[in-house]
Amino acid sequence: MMEELRDDVGRAQCDVVIGELDYLLGQYEQARQCLQGAIAPFESSGDALGKGQCLILLALIAIAQGDTIGARKHLVEARKDFDRIGYRLGVAQSDIALAHADHRSGELEAARARAQNVLSAFRLLGTPRGQGGALRLMAMASMDAGDLVEAEKRSAEALELFLRMGDPWGIVECKLIAAQIALVRGAPDARERVEECDVTQVEEREPVQHWHLTHAWLAYREGSFDASVAQLEAARSAMAGGLGDHAKQLFGRLAAMRWPDELRERVRIACDLSSLR
Repeated sequence: MMEELRDDVGRAQCDVVIGELDYLLGQYEQARQCLQGAIAPFESSGDALGKGQCLILLALIAIAQGDTIGARKHLVEARKDFDRIGYRLGVAQSDIALAHADHRSGELEAARARAQNVLSAFRLLGTPRGQGGALRLMAMASMDAGDLVEAEKRSAEALELFLRMGDPWGIVECKLIAAQIALVRGAPDARERVEECDVTQVEEREPVQHWHLTHAWLAYREGSFDASVAQLEAARSAMAGGLGDHAKQLFGRLAAMRWPDELRERVRIACDLSSLR
């Protein structure tokens, strides 16, 4: 309809939504094409909000593919435009994406600090989904830094928010973090925690990858090494050409474990992230 009306901005607005859906489904090249094509009409019309949305999504795709330098470039530009027009939610969204770039780069303390600042911004704006996302990121970074008490606290706070909103993605992702914390601790209820994570209610590919990795960890802990490797391989294929926002750290943990000699090559191939960057 927008094409028939020759409404370039209207078509660009459609392309942003299509691009976001493709991103959530792990179809990165299709998403990138839609989003890059939408930028020019937004620039021509002076629509900083539309352009900024494109840049944030392009940055998230770049992070998933390991290009944190490119992601930061997009996010700095988006943040500058949002700040210029006084769109505080856009500034906060840019900042939480920058915190994800920090996390992907292994800058855990920077990720935690930036997420804490963004959490305050989302609270002032009254945005529960943003708050849940910031808390979840703080939980992931804290777990990866070895601060399990903080990780457990933040994941529980995030889960409470996502349950209140009825957000399947947030619920399963926070339950997966709780299960991973139980696995780190060697808790007796780790299997129960893992089994509580129902990934059948989500369509996004990212939590599916995290789910497979968590099951691989549980199977390894229980000595089911063949099943563990099968889950690793399923995790690798869950997202074509990319990694979920906690997958790099989870793959790294599993790759560092002591595997039976006959499985080491399969583990090496499954955990080789060079082609997923």
